[in-house]
Amino acid sequence: MAAGRSAKTFVHLDLHADEDLRAAEAASTNLAIVIDRSRSMKGQRMENALAAARGMIGRLRDGDTVSVVVYNTESTVLVPPTEVGANSRSELGLQLRTIEARGHTCISCGVEEGLAQLQRGQGAVSRMLLLSDGQANTGIRKPEGFERLAEQARVRGVTISSLGVDVDYDERLLLAVAQASNGRHYFVRDPSGLARVFDEELRSLQKTVASGVEAVIDLGPGIEITKVFDRGFTRQGRALVVPFGAFAAGDRKSLLFEVQLPRGVEGLRDVADVQLRYRDLTTEPQGEGACEGQLAVCLLYTSDAADERSSVD
Repeated sequence: MAAGRSAKTFVHLDLHADEDLRAAEAASTNLAIVIDRSRSMKGQRMENALAAARGMIGRLRDGDTVSVVVYNTESTVLVPPTEVGANSRSELGLQLRTIEARGHTCISCGVEEGLAQLQRGQGAVSRMLLLSDGQANTGIRKPEGFERLAEQARVRGVTISSLGVDVDYDERLLLAVAQASNGRHYFVRDPSGLARVFDEELRSLQKTVASGVEAVIDLGPGIEITKVFDRGFTRQGRALVVPFGAFAAGDRKSLLFEVQLPRGVEGLRDVADVQLRYRDLTTEPQGEGACEGQLAVCLLYTSDAADERSSVD
């Protein structure tokens, strides 16, 4: 960075949970499966979605909690929060045998009801799996509204993973709700691919090694954040607090933000101190985990006019 003038640059934080990590005791799961039952899901799509949900429930561990919500113009609870066990698995499967697909698409109705069911359930890790194959034509319809819904989920410790089927679904909405809640977004062109996505989400849940992960970024003197890309955050004074949700073994998540550096003399300038806080599920008993790091940049004086005009791409 050139000394003697203010400048902007970017800070990138990369978080990675090693593949070899294992939880000391498997974290219990509180899962809500939220399925589109609008007219466009009629036939094979609905059959495949229900089959994928039954398969996922069948492989949940004893003691996990599951609920199932379907939505069209309004939402309906097919399965209230139920603890999975030897006696309940077969009954849960029977409740997902037949659903008539009809009506319009209120995705926000499904999300709101899914959150309500998760509030009633129990588990160390709360996850919603949201499926849609169409456009939101009733209820909330804009990405900003879905971001606010997802922020409510994040505050409650819920991650939403969204799944779009075929090419007619609203990618902006499903991507917004996944990003704002620290979830994943999937696309399957054919409904036969639903089982693969459900299995991937289940593996992620069962390999969880940390929950409640958040980064606290304490800015150096005079440093200002001008933009945070694609992640929700809160402020604690001058510090930026960014939640990342739960981490499974092998997960990698990142944060990118833009900062404004003030004028300075040649030398080192502290940009940020970063502390990571999380619930460590790899220890027995489980406890609070933390790690930290510091970032500084070197401001160098230059008289090269070309360098003075250059900017970060």
